[in-house]
Amino acid sequence: MQEWIWQGISLLVPDDWEMLQYGRQWEAGKITFADRYQFRLELNWKQVGGLPDFEKMLADYQSKLANEQGYEDFRDYTLGAWNGFHCRGPVGWTTRVGRYFERGSRLIEVVFLWPDRVNLELADRVLRSIGQVSEKAGFLRWRAFGLDCMFSQGLHLSVCEVAPASVRLKFVDRERARHVEEFRRLGLVKQWLGCSVEEWLTMQAPQRVHERRVRTVTRNDHHVIQDRGFMPALQFPKFNHRKNIYMADSWICPFDERLYFVARIMSARDSKAGPEDLAAHYSVCCPRLANGTT
Repeated sequence: MQEWIWQGISLLVPDDWEMLQYGRQWEAGKITFADRYQFRLELNWKQVGGLPDFEKMLADYQSKLANEQGYEDFRDYTLGAWNGFHCRGPVGWTTRVGRYFERGSRLIEVVFLWPDRVNLELADRVLRSIGQVSEKAGFLRWRAFGLDCMFSQGLHLSVCEVAPASVRLKFVDRERARHVEEFRRLGLVKQWLGCSVEEWLTMQAPQRVHERRVRTVTRNDHHVIQDRGFMPALQFPKFNHRKNIYMADSWICPFDERLYFVARIMSARDSKAGPEDLAAHYSVCCPRLANGTT
């Protein structure tokens, strides 16, 4: 089983399931997983005003499925705080359950699509794993597509780019993107990286970064390149004395041989909001990276 964390929701799914669809909004959205043959799971979330009437909600749901989509043979299914049912439809059996999380006033719905019969053991295991991640010192964890990172609470996902051997996540604030945090994970490095990691990292910085300081630190066999500098807080020349801080780290993990990148842009007054050492604190490629600097 592998752990995924998306929009503050954590869950375990089988190793051969991959996320194919994902929502960018914290308030409402969905993620879906599929194996090699078909969609297997859909998880929906929505912020609501309070605890819903599950009995009425499930009754209405069953009526709609029966009348509009031809579902039948409804069987109640309850597991802890999860309430729902199994049912048989035109393409086979599904399991549909929901629960309410008081923290954040979130209603979660999970739909399992079974290729032949209901797998109660798997449904129980996945549902027991679903929870909400807690904020730690102003940061929330995100884990998806091989990236395991911490981003500042209050930011929202603005970019998610997933391609073979390439993942990029970007989080921004809701006020003119003054606070930006970006994470990348790149594979097949030997096939495309035609320069040093330091040279590549310096090319990732916005053009307006100045007073650059680049250095290398070693953390348990990981050679991390750090790029630090300043940039104008606004794009108007007469305000250029107002500065933002630019920080970026990049390294190749010696264990998975992938290139990692993490960057933060924020106002100078907020620059102490979190450790300056971005590698390991904000993005972890493997357990060894987080165990100290030498």
